[in-house]
Amino acid sequence: MKTKIAVALALIGLGLSGCGKQAPPPPPAPAPSQAQPPAPPPPPAPTPATAIPVKAAPTGVPAMCAQSAGNKCVIAVTVTPGPDGQCDDAAVSLAEFVGLDTLAKHGKIEWQLPGGYQFCPRAGDGAFPNDVNLPDGVMDLDTNVKCSPSFTWKRKKKDGVDYAYTLRFRNSASTIACVKDPWLRN
Repeated sequence: MKTKIAVALALIGLGLSGCGKQAPPPPPAPAPSQAQPPAPPPPPAPTPATAIPVKAAPTGVPAMCAQSAGNKCVIAVTVTPGPDGQCDDAAVSLAEFVGLDTLAKHGKIEWQLPGGYQFCPRAGDGAFPNDVNLPDGVMDLDTNVKCSPSFTWKRKKKDGVDYAYTLRFRNSASTIACVKDPWLRN
């Protein structure tokens, strides 16, 4: 009988020792196919908008373009790259404010680059009005897509308005891009 009591007490002791709060078992580790990918990084902070600088209108009287053969105004461009080889606004020289005569004298405007430089329209080069609201019927831009040392606009009418434009071209090796922002009076 003593043995039965001892066994009963031992069983009760074992049962009581398991009573109370027990921690739940840890969750099973996910299988490799169920692994969660890491959370994506937070989106970058928004970039502030960059304002397009407004160029001050020219003052004074423009330099009148001389008449040349072929009913055109030829604007010669010279380039003196900086010591670092860059061809920024200061490295490009041309008449900053050109006046155009009648359509009979200046039906076209032609920019001519020095040797070793070219306009490559397919690469974004050319002469472009800065005013995106330029009315139709003032100028026709050159449609030639081949690289060339000259670029031409055809004038459609004389309106006496001053137009800012951007001149973009490159060296023949296509390793240096040049930019200038002059004006013309149509």
